[in-house]
Amino acid sequence: MSDYALLLLSAGLLWVGIRNRAGVRSNAASSEDAARIYTEELLAVEPNLSGKEPDIAGKQPRGIRNKNPGNIRYNGTAWVGLDNPPSDGSYCRFTDARFGIRAMARVLNSYQKRGLVSIRQIISTWAPVNENNTASYIAAVSKRMNWAADVPVGNDQWPVLIAAIIHHENGKQPYSRGFIEEGVRMAWQY
Repeated sequence: MSDYALLLLSAGLLWVGIRNRAGVRSNAASSEDAARIYTEELLAVEPNLSGKEPDIAGKQPRGIRNKNPGNIRYNGTAWVGLDNPPSDGSYCRFTDARFGIRAMARVLNSYQKRGLVSIRQIISTWAPVNENNTASYIAAVSKRMNWAADVPVGNDQWPVLIAAIIHHENGKQPYSRGFIEEGVRMAWQY
């Protein structure tokens, strides 16, 4: 195991210990499960320490190519960071994937204002049954997050939720947690 992996594992275990000592209930079955999930999530991609968008050249899924990893449909909304042209005919195209992630967080915020806060409620609206296998999508996101489908997801869990949605929409999730967190922060800034 590399030094970096050991550092992440230690940080994950420390994080779980602090949360458990503080009386915060983990959604994982045990602190070992929570540490494993936390570490696996961080190790799922190479760390992006440059602050720049990862180089993901080549044949990529539509959401990654469009820098719209949530596959948000273009409906005329003047999203910050839209490319020119703003869509590929159906889906938004952004100049940077952080703007696509920002848009995802803005959509989640609008859902929250309408009382849609569980994975089941969010995904049922994000990916309706007339276009998707919504039950499978809910199960996949719930499993990836290790979160019950009907338990409310707070704002602090949005980066993990967004990562799970990106993975389901694109078959992979190429962005670091820091990159996703930056996109989510942008949703609150402007």
